[in-house]
Amino acid sequence: MIDASVLIPSYNNRATLPACIERLKAQTHPADRFEVIVVLDGSTDGSAEALGRCETPFALKVVAQSNRGRAAALNRAALEARGPLLIVIDADILPNPGFVASHLAAHADADVVIGPIPLSDRSPRSFLTDGVKHWADNHARRMQGRSGALSCSDIYGANLSIPLALFRRLGGYREDLRRTEDFHLGKKILEAGCRVSYCPGAVAEQIYDKTFFAWCDDFYVDGRSHSRLIREFPDEAPNLPIGHYHPVSTVRGMLRPLVIHRRYLGGFAILCAKLVLESCRSLGLRWKVLSLIQGVVGDALFWKGVYDELGERERFEALIEAH
Repeated sequence: MIDASVLIPSYNNRATLPACIERLKAQTHPADRFEVIVVLDGSTDGSAEALGRCETPFALKVVAQSNRGRAAALNRAALEARGPLLIVIDADILPNPGFVASHLAAHADADVVIGPIPLSDRSPRSFLTDGVKHWADNHARRMQGRSGALSCSDIYGANLSIPLALFRRLGGYREDLRRTEDFHLGKKILEAGCRVSYCPGAVAEQIYDKTFFAWCDDFYVDGRSHSRLIREFPDEAPNLPIGHYHPVSTVRGMLRPLVIHRRYLGGFAILCAKLVLESCRSLGLRWKVLSLIQGVVGDALFWKGVYDELGERERFEALIEAH
């Protein structure tokens, strides 16, 4: 009998996916009581061949599809699942030995469980990964000490478990959201009145090894996805960056309109910043000023994504005035 299905969406994660599978081999929960389903979402980096060489004590199913995004990959994985509980992680996640067992045990008192995703020591250190570590550590402290209600942004999908029946009832992930699909599912979970529990023992470390260019792409897509999310759930805007255009610092107030409205000049400024910060990241520099510049660049790209998604200056100005 299968107790749980571990779902892993992967797009060109050949560098980290084998390590993730190795960690799952070391689980304390009996290997014949859980399965692992990997959906290769248009991967072209040899991930399929690498997985084909893996020998695992648990059932491993690999599904390949054309590139349709993380949400679509997870929905596909859920269709293949045999376990009554879905445990969702990413391909750059390293679960601790008690990971599966902790998720299963936590469901005695919860409908949905999330666990911590601290930065892995395998991540190259730089100002960029320092920021990731800071966010993960703050999220863990906030979740362990929380006393109020959760917002959708508290429920990420890199370390989450949910019963298969509930996942299906909620309709799974919204596939047109490329960066806020977790928040969208989280909102549906909260609206359904589900009990959400934070399980400190279900530790899954994250290997973060993105370039600064990739980080910038994420922030731009964040802006577009946030715009789509609040069309369906406008009440969540105050809990998301899209609900906080004001107040704004002088530097951000100058760069935002430059990037949004002066396409060529703003694009040149962002390109210069990208080239400099990527060089600093590759050198492993961790100066605080780099994090400050990173924040300004990410902010401008986020709001550029919001603007491009809305498509009209009037709609954009109405949005920022409303919040």
